[in-house]
Amino acid sequence: MTNCKREKWVWSVVDGQLSEREEREFLGHAEECEVCRFALDAAYRTRDALRSSHRYAAPTDFGAKTLERISHQLARKPSIWQRTTALFRRPTIALSSVAAFALVAYLGARPFLSIPEDGGPSQQAAQSYAEQCLTAHEQLGIETAFDPTVSYIVTSGYTSQQ
Repeated sequence: MTNCKREKWVWSVVDGQLSEREEREFLGHAEECEVCRFALDAAYRTRDALRSSHRYAAPTDFGAKTLERISHQLARKPSIWQRTTALFRRPTIALSSVAAFALVAYLGARPFLSIPEDGGPSQQAAQSYAEQCLTAHEQLGIETAFDPTVSYIVTSGYTSQQ
């Protein structure tokens, strides 16, 4: 067995957080389960090693020096760069700035994106095709209003190839 669902109880047993019944139940399980027995042994050894290690006390003026450094940093005026980047940490201002930039970029590029007065190449091609259709219609010389076949030939661009 490589893992056990009860292995997560190990530190609760070591720290004394379980009830006596739960602890007895887990210790009984640990006698049979190699994974839990190994984890429990490792947890006890870790706890004992931490308890036997030397404890170091903070300097006596540590709290006062820390508070002094914090107040000094709070009193210091932020640089221009810090103030500028602080604006972009706020989502609303950042989103508004991006939207404004996009609007200015669009309005600035608009003269370059506009369609020419003559309609551009696609407009000219469509106009040329329409003129060819009208010419073909005039060459047929017949009225197409009542004849669907002729209307189909003219509108579909059908040509007879002989």
